[in-house]
Amino acid sequence: MTDERTDEIEITDFSISRKSKPFRVDGDVFHAHPIIPIPAMQDMVRAARDMGKLLEPESGDIDTMVEGIAKIFDVLLPEDEAHLMRERINSRDGRVAIDLRLQLMPIINHLMGAYGLRPTEPSSDSSAGPPDDGSGTTSPVGALPAASSQPL
Repeated sequence: MTDERTDEIEITDFSISRKSKPFRVDGDVFHAHPIIPIPAMQDMVRAARDMGKLLEPESGDIDTMVEGIAKIFDVLLPEDEAHLMRERINSRDGRVAIDLRLQLMPIINHLMGAYGLRPTEPSSDSSAGPPDDGSGTTSPVGALPAASSQPL
């Protein structure tokens, strides 16, 4: 669609990639949605908040926590793939079941990074100087200049 009013002005383009975010689990390929629509994000935040409450020592409701994890995949995956993921999450068959620590949590972390919701890699130390020894400020403000060995 061409608009004569925009032919001579620069337009900032906020279009985004609409490619799915594929990942594999033991031979099954899943295709996470390209974006998380706002209502789906609200559902994810609720599920994550509920899971956070479950991690409190007095809670211990593992069934609700597992359901919260499954709900995250209900949001991120197409319906048929979310169903398959639920089957893996709820399976007692070691050939089909998904491992919480080695597969499920790394998948969630990977996808959150792919959606820009958390870093995909740990932050690197961007400091150009030596590591802080904890003995005080590392700011050069107010520091005395070092003596120069070269003549002025």
